[in-house]
Amino acid sequence: MIIVEASKHTDFSYLEDLGFTLIKEKEYKTNKHVFLNLLGRKNMLTGIYPGSFDPVTYGHLDIIRTFLLKW
Repeated sequence: MIIVEASKHTDFSYLEDLGFTLIKEKEYKTNKHVFLNLLGRKNMLTGIYPGSFDPVTYGHLDIIRTFLLKW
């Protein structure tokens, strides 16, 4: 599972084309947390990838995907 904190207005619909599934979104006053999963992953991994991801770019997703596929 991948959790991303982003602006309330950030659109994550493009991630479905990249193999990610949107599990849920929690909205707050100025931001939201988006919970994602990489399709086909059944076991849970924990990784910390600190930084600013607003918006999440293909580069960020490539690093996340590489991490998940290695394990």
